[in-house]
Amino acid sequence: MIRLSVCSFLLASIALASLARGQNPSVTLQASLDNAIFSNSGTLSSGQGDLFTGRTVSHGVRRALVAFDIAKHVPAGAKIISVELQMSVTKASRGPSFGTFVHRVTANWGEGTSQATSGRGSPATTGDATWTYAVFNTQQWKTPGGDFISPASTAASVGSIGRYKFTSTAAFVADAQLMLDTPASNFGWLLETTENITSARRWASRENASSSLRPTLTIVYQTTAASVVPTGKGCNANGRSLDHTATGLPKLGNASFALNAVNGPSGGIAVLIVGVGLQNPPIPLNTNQCFLYLSVAGLGSSFGSGFDNAGTVTYPVPIPSVSSLVGIGFETQVFSIGPSTTLRSSNALSIRIGT
Repeated sequence: MIRLSVCSFLLASIALASLARGQNPSVTLQASLDNAIFSNSGTLSSGQGDLFTGRTVSHGVRRALVAFDIAKHVPAGAKIISVELQMSVTKASRGPSFGTFVHRVTANWGEGTSQATSGRGSPATTGDATWTYAVFNTQQWKTPGGDFISPASTAASVGSIGRYKFTSTAAFVADAQLMLDTPASNFGWLLETTENITSARRWASRENASSSLRPTLTIVYQTTAASVVPTGKGCNANGRSLDHTATGLPKLGNASFALNAVNGPSGGIAVLIVGVGLQNPPIPLNTNQCFLYLSVAGLGSSFGSGFDNAGTVTYPVPIPSVSSLVGIGFETQVFSIGPSTTLRSSNALSIRIGT
């Protein structure tokens, strides 16, 4: 096993790159549930169709429900710093812009198979949310039209067709923090558009054919927990994938933390590349299912070494007890060259230094 001490230069590169781009990680979530409810009937819904808000000329009030699985994508114990909801209006009634208000929902609700393409709604199916039912037709709202917190957590002025941002507020952050800390209390949000005048808006749902129009929630957070999270997989040679792993966790004071690669070519060249961020989607490098997982925009330093006779390489990275390193995150990936094989790439690791 070949060992190469790269600690000082590696950590310096990581710190500079991470600080330049901001230490706090962020994640953008796709909606896990959404639905629309219609005031003129307790049996109308839009579980798989478009979303609607506001008042129509002749068919009453519409409201939208949307939820995101925050606890699945943000580490437990993290502190949420900011939250931004983005949604797309695909049709709007004529007239001025109207306020659209986002409220935290306080009761469980459902999404069935109903599919509305107009503001008139579609017949509810089992499990749908409606104006009367949180879950059709077994669980009613305490208050018709949805159980939610007032005043709104965030709001936006919404006009014609376009993408709209509901920006971070203290209340919106508090909502997301509660949903992270107590996943059983995560019932998402309800959207309502000014309802005392004709103000109808049609919104793209999570089922929309265009992924760029679907609802998204971007969360920026802080965490002090050390973590190593793999992404993707290494490409094969002779039935063995080039696997990139870590020894231990990158905790302050962990002198034995190391980055490794196994199943490389015996006697071949190993190159560890450090960067900030992942490429989405990953970039194919050849026809052997080898990919660049690191963000091209965030590529940083590289460190060369060699695989031993067993095809293994180790890069010791002892983590000093320096508090300013807590929260710094970076990504790594290993590449192999020769002597008798073509370029191969490993999976990537997302690493966060913690306590």
